[in-house]
Formats: sequence, structure tokens, C-alpha cells
Amino acid sequence: MSLHAHLQILLCLLAPLAALQSAEAPPIPATSHVIVPHSKEAARNGEASLIELRDGSLLLMYGAHQKSGDWDRGEIRQMRSRDEGKTWSMPETVFSDAKRSLFQISFARLVNGDLGLTHTSLANGRDAFKVFRRSTDDGETWSEPMKISDDSHEYTTGPWDKLYVLASGRVIALLHCNLKPDAKKQGGPLGVYTVYSDDHGKTWTRSPLKEVLHVADNPTTKHEWGFWEPSMVEHAPAKLLMLGRTTTGWLWESRSEDNGTTWSASVQSIVPNPVAPPVLTRVPGTDTLVLIHNPDVKLSDSWHGGERVALAFRTSQDSGRTWSEATDIYRAPNNQLWVDYPAVRWVKGQLHLVWRHINRANPASGLGGTSLYHHVLPREAFEARTAPKKSAESDARPLRILPLGDSITRGSYLAQKDGKATGLPHPLSGGWRKTLQDKLRAASIAYDFVGELNYAAFGRDGIVDSNFDPDHHGLAGFGNTSILKGGIVPTSPDVLAALGVKEIKVPGIVDVLKKHQPDVILLMSGANGFDAPARDQLIRTIGETSTAHLFVATILPQKAPRAGWEKVDAYNASLPAIVAAQKAAGKRITLVDMHAAITTDDLLPDGVHPNQMGMDKMASTWFAALTAGTAKNH
Repeated sequence: MSLHAHLQILLCLLAPLAALQSAEAPPIPATSHVIVPHSKEAARNGEASLIELRDGSLLLMYGAHQKSGDWDRGEIRQMRSRDEGKTWSMPETVFSDAKRSLFQISFARLVNGDLGLTHTSLANGRDAFKVFRRSTDDGETWSEPMKISDDSHEYTTGPWDKLYVLASGRVIALLHCNLKPDAKKQGGPLGVYTVYSDDHGKTWTRSPLKEVLHVADNPTTKHEWGFWEPSMVEHAPAKLLMLGRTTTGWLWESRSEDNGTTWSASVQSIVPNPVAPPVLTRVPGTDTLVLIHNPDVKLSDSWHGGERVALAFRTSQDSGRTWSEATDIYRAPNNQLWVDYPAVRWVKGQLHLVWRHINRANPASGLGGTSLYHHVLPREAFEARTAPKKSAESDARPLRILPLGDSITRGSYLAQKDGKATGLPHPLSGGWRKTLQDKLRAASIAYDFVGELNYAAFGRDGIVDSNFDPDHHGLAGFGNTSILKGGIVPTSPDVLAALGVKEIKVPGIVDVLKKHQPDVILLMSGANGFDAPARDQLIRTIGETSTAHLFVATILPQKAPRAGWEKVDAYNASLPAIVAAQKAAGKRITLVDMHAAITTDDLLPDGVHPNQMGMDKMASTWFAALTAGTAKNH
């Protein structure tokens, strides 16, 4: 069965990269109107936050900038509504600094009843930080600002409307920073960290403690890239999902199982997205998650990767593992009007959204002509659209995937028991195969990993996890000739003892292919020996023996103390020729640039094996290649 047939369900879940319109008609709003028009003295208005006060009125704050740019001076203004957003008071300035720009406001109701507020204070590209203020009188007065971003990065801002109070009472603020700041120019790379408080904002702790959540991929070389402007939702007590903006054409995600004390490495989600920020929320009293984002993706389009002419929502019933198709909330009549950066707040069973309404036909450059728009949707709009669509192929037999390679494919080098390496089921085993399986399962793709080996599995207490398929053909220490011909596989003593054997011997690749009949082969080999002629013969033999779609990857970068690390580039440079030759011969083969996805920072001290972040990046790269390969066959 073809790769196209097996991955058809994935194409149903992912909007085409050049999507023009969501399938569903937009729900009818209760309220929809401009509430702050742009003006000569405030060309840009946006990045708002709103909250319900004790008397039932709504308090809205936003950044009002004199000109259109992110770094143009701005001040924070506020408005109030006493009729659930139908009418608003005139804007008034509440925070201002003659030498700095104040914007990116976030509200939260603390568990002690106080209001908490964060905002950015920016002077230039090497002088920006996040502050926290408190109000004990429901927004009538505010405390002096307290800096909550640390001093590790000269430029730390953070997305608007992203201050959260968890079920535990913990307060979390999402921040992002520039890893290579420039005082005069915006750009990347960008990364995310969080700060949290367990004492109502009096003291704050950073997480991750030193690193940032980052995405190195920048396939169309945008000037600003990385992982930034994230959103977060608590989908169960202490369990958090974060989705963030990247330049890859996809949202990337990170998760926390401990109230945000620690976070997983960022990995690609299944949601296509332009270079624009997402918003997450949850329908109150339900398990329904709501994702709001700009749905139209075209990475080749300038800096934005897709015009922001629409805002749409998706829903999830499984903690963000799968998402429904996008449904438009608002779609502009033409591409001269953009809508983005929505703030959200549930009030009396309705979702209030306040977003930027950008008139690009305005003579001013950049984002000149940016108004604030208020839109209200009933919760029923989301409850009616909760089920992801299924394809007729969803009941097809599982996609048979052969992971083929060496110890990097096996992936048990992080696992230890009693201070020694172990090949028995372990929480740190499974390598990139584990993360790839998570992605396939989240996309509702039925899979069956195949191969001669089943040790080095993800699991606990020596038992394979019920959601993990342990089969693979990752032959530790094997070069290309050994993979081609087979032989005795170096195996840890605990595995041999558990199996009751003295050695494990595997057949050559021809017999393996005939036995397991894969639909897809994921090949990365050559780190042991750099034998390009043997690799080419291995690829030709696979093409002569199997009709499977072969995805062949460049090998990862290496570094000292790994002997021969200098040979990696030459070995990889010789790979495209054999791939092109096989394509010309009518073989189903795709080149995957794994080397570009990984840096030497993603390696263990041995200089050859990837660390957990590296393995997660590998899984994302394999997953993206599978998707792209399907699109080309369509």
C-alpha cells in the first residue's frame, strides 16, 4: 500500500499550505465592532488584555503606539465597559514612560483576589524586560513595576495576554528573548522561558532554569526565527500545553506535567501555521481546548509566511494531541485588511476576543492604521465543532515503517540502570522512534514499526510501554556494509541475559525486506565508517528489493572526541547523487536533510549520539519529511 494512501488521514487533518479558506461557515457573533480606531497620535493599537472586575464590568488595556513599528514608543491605555462590551469608555493613559515603550499587557485574577498585570518595558533591541504590577482595589490603582525577567538576556519581552493562574494557585508568565540581540535591528534567533510565582507575585522563579525553548529550523531564512510568542493552557490539573510561533510552517509545542516547573523540549505539532502567534484557551467546565490562529500558510510569502486575512479556531478533546479542522471566526473581504494578536477572556459563558484590525491600505508604512476590534462568540460555537474529521483510510491496515540504521536509530544511549547502560525497557529509551510514534498517534495515523530487533524500548521497570511499538532495525556499531550483509549485533549483557542467548545475529537487508514488507523505510547510516560506496550499494539494493518509499537522511554533525568527525560533510555531500540516480530510475526515494536539523549542541559529550533535544528534532524532521513526501505524491 502506498505512502500516499496511508497518510491520507494526515492530509485531512492538516490544512494545505496554501489554504484559502476554512471549510466551516463562521459562527454568528454576539458582538463584532471596532472599539479603538487608529489615529494620527496612535497609529498602532493592539496586544491587549481584558478581565472581568468584581462589579461585572470589563477592564481592557492595550498598547497605543505613536507609529507603526514594534519598537516605536508606546504607552498603555485602558477602557471600561459596563454592558458586556457593547459600549466602552474613552481611552485613558494609565502607564507611560517618556524614554521607553510600554506594551504587551497581560491580566490575571490571583487566588487571593488581587489583580495581577504584566507588561513589557522596552528602550531598544538590547534593553527590554518584563515587569509585574499588582492591584488590591480591582484596577483603580497599581503598584510600582517589579522586574520578573532575569538578566540572562538583554532583550526579553513576552506575548500579550499570557499571564495565567493555575488550579494550584501558581502564577505563570510566558516570556521570550532574543539570543543574539541587536540594539538597532529586530531579528532572530528567539527562544522562550517562563517565570512562575507561588506567593501571588511576590517572588518569581525561572523555568527552564538556564536554557530556553528554541527551534533552530528556519527553512526560508526569515530575519526573525526560533520559538516565540507562545500561548498556554492547563488541560488537566498541573498538566500544561504550550504552542508557539515558528518559521517552519507549523506550530511547535512543549508540555509540562508539573505545573510548569519543568518543560519538555519543543517539538513540531500537527497544526500548520504561518509566522504568527497562536492563542489557547479552554471552554469552561469542559475538556474542550480551543486554539485560535491565522490559518493561511504560504511560507514563501515575505516575512509573515502567509497573509493574516483570517482568524480561525480549532478544538481538541484529547489535550491537544489532535485538532479539528479550522473554522473561520473572521475573514477579511480582501488582503488589505489583516487581523491578528487576539486577546481572549471567558465572561458569562461567552468568549470575548479583542484583536488587531490592520488597514494595510493606509498610506503609513508597516502596520500604520491598526485599530482594536471586539468580537464575542457563545460557547456553543466551539461545542458544535469538536470532532476531527476522519478519512476513509483511517481504518486501513497500519503503515509499516522500518527504522533502519545504527545506534542512533536504536536510541538507548541515555538509559542506565544501577549506573550501567541498559537495553531493557526504560523511560529514556526509544530515541527518536518514541517521539515520532507520539506524533503519528496524535495525527491518528495507524502505524506498525518493523525490524529484527525489539530491545532498547521505551518503558518503565523493564516493561515496554503499552503505547510504544519497540520493533526496529537499528544495528549498533554497524556500517553500511554490515547493514547490507547482516551479522552479529553488539548487544548489552542485560538484554542477552533476558533473552537467554549469547549473541544476536541479524540477516542481510534483502531478507529483512522480504520478511517485513515495509511501506516506508527511514534510513540514516554511515556514522560508523563513512563508507559512501557501500551506502550507495545499500540504497540500490533496497530499490531493487522493495517497493517501499525510502526516506534516506544525511547523517548528523559530529564533534571531538569522536574520531573522524571531519568526514561528515564530504560523506553527506555525496548522498544527493545516488538519490537523484534512483529517482531517475523510477524509484520512490526522498532525501531528508537531517544534518541541517541538528547542531553540535544537540549531541552528547561523545560527539556522535544526539541528546534528548536532538532526538526530538530528528523525530520532527522525519515526520515533516513523511508529510512532504505524501504531498508530492498527491
